[in-house]
Formats: sequence, C-alpha cells, structure tokens
Amino acid sequence: MTTKTGTIHDFGALVRARATGARYAFDGHNMRLRATGVVHTVTDIEWLDGSHLPAAKCGAATVGGPLADGVPTDEPVNCLRCLRGTPAYRPTGDRPPAPGMRPLFALDTVMGR
Repeated sequence: MTTKTGTIHDFGALVRARATGARYAFDGHNMRLRATGVVHTVTDIEWLDGSHLPAAKCGAATVGGPLADGVPTDEPVNCLRCLRGTPAYRPTGDRPPAPGMRPLFALDTVMGR
C-alpha cells in the first residue's frame, strides 16, 4: 500500500474548502452535538482565514471544535437556548476588553485585522 503525501502550500485554501464542505453538510439540517446529544439550531460563525462554519446558534461549546463535534440531523431542536432565540456569537468589538487584559501576541495577524 502506498500513500501520497505532499506539502500544503495554501493553508487558507484548505481551511476554506473544509468550511465549505461543512456548510453543505448542515444546509437545511440541525446540529446534534456528539458529547451531549443535544440538538441545536445552526448558524454560521466566522472561523479562520475569513471562512464561515456551521455552529450551534446558542453558542454552545464543542469538545472537538466546530468541525469535529457536530453531526447533521433532521431531529427537532431540543436546546432551550436555541428555542428561546439566544443570540449567536458576539463579535469581540461589541464589548470593551477586561481591565488589565492584553491581546494575544499576533492575534490581529491571525484574525486578518
């Protein structure tokens, strides 16, 4: 058995391709988190390199990250926060930083700001 390995020359293209595939998988579906079994409404959040990923509308954290823990499902939503319409992730620009908190080194570069 042989395997082909190569160098990734454009990490951003890889991230965007994975995000696009995830969005197609969740199109018209809800998201069941494997760790809890709770079914959430799906919304898009901004991820790496300007790509958008499907995520739980209520902002529930996932154990393995947004691409690893969610499963597309036709089951009805049973998350109380999603059913109440709790807003999705808030951009960090909506609130001032906590007193004494410094930004992470080179975070602006990673986030494309």
